[in-house]
Amino acid sequence: MSEAFHTVWGRPYGMPKTVFMDPDHRNISVDFQRYRVRHDIQLLHAAAESHWQLGKVEVCNRILRGMAQRVWAAGSTASPEETIDMCATIRNEQLRKHGFAPVQWFLGREPRHAGSLADVDQQLP
Repeated sequence: MSEAFHTVWGRPYGMPKTVFMDPDHRNISVDFQRYRVRHDIQLLHAAAESHWQLGKVEVCNRILRGMAQRVWAAGSTASPEETIDMCATIRNEQLRKHGFAPVQWFLGREPRHAGSLADVDQQLP
């Protein structure tokens, strides 16, 4: 878990001050606990009574799983890790809440893309 957390969150965005998790301690390995302490990350648990908090994560996971299944059904040869990464990136760049995408709320700006992907005027003839 610590390796996945570092790859998906720590490396691109830096270490968070706090991480919220399900109160079930079985999914927290000794390795992740050491990683968390080494990087001074506080662990807080979502209250067992507040199912709406856990429900949001479950809905997000269901959406990502559905997106990935459609990508594979379309004949993609990408690895599962690449596919999930692609789907999460697309979701975070395209979904809008109060006029902004999650990536904009987090980074404070639009993500940069190659001109050929984002700007028709910049495409090569």
